[in-house]
Amino acid sequence: MTSRAADPDGIRLAVLKPKVGQLTVSLSNLFNAPLDTGRLPDDWLLATAVPIHKAEIGTRARITDQRA
Repeated sequence: MTSRAADPDGIRLAVLKPKVGQLTVSLSNLFNAPLDTGRLPDDWLLATAVPIHKAEIGTRARITDQRA
């Protein structure tokens, strides 16, 4: 990706590059806060599990032929 190309959200790399230090600190604080407080945001507790078929063997119908 060139610095003039935009990502899918429309944010250009040239805009992010000068702010990488600030972004690193902010993202670090965001992800460390739950570890420091012992509480996770409710949205972080929701997930959708999607089984991935082991293409080289078995059938999609058997759960044992899915990756864990």
